[in-house]
Amino acid sequence: MDTNLNDFLFNQAVSYLGRYPSTKRKLKIHLKKRMKSKRYISKLKIDKNLNLEELLDTIIEKLVELKILNELNYMESLFNHFTRSLFPLKKMNQKFYAQGFEIKDIENFLDKKVIEEPELELRILENYVKKKKLKTSDLLIFKKKVYSQGFKDDTINNYLKD
Repeated sequence: MDTNLNDFLFNQAVSYLGRYPSTKRKLKIHLKKRMKSKRYISKLKIDKNLNLEELLDTIIEKLVELKILNELNYMESLFNHFTRSLFPLKKMNQKFYAQGFEIKDIENFLDKKVIEEPELELRILENYVKKKKLKTSDLLIFKKKVYSQGFKDDTINNYLKD
């Protein structure tokens, strides 16, 4: 393994993580782009037999080991932001996936949050209705608006019962 390339990629990863929180998948994509950049490609002498995926995985694991890359903290931070932004769980799921988290990690995280607070989505819906000053007098229009935001039928019906 070329230590020069290893050091370069590690430094690029640390620099990127210093500016942007990231997932393993997004970081790997960023590092691949860096290696293909004309600015760096001439400086780097890349061995044709080099297993790039293995090298990137090694660097990412080292970052996790050093606690520079922590997906759980990033996910928790995004969850708090999404909750304040009044996103329903369905929309959070989509946003997490777009950020580069693995589907199983997203499902486990959101399931844990729902177990901790079973009325989470109902609380978010209540705050959403207050913020948007929605009226429940016309049920069809109300349901259409909150359903289009991604709230589930049972959450909407529970809200209307109260």
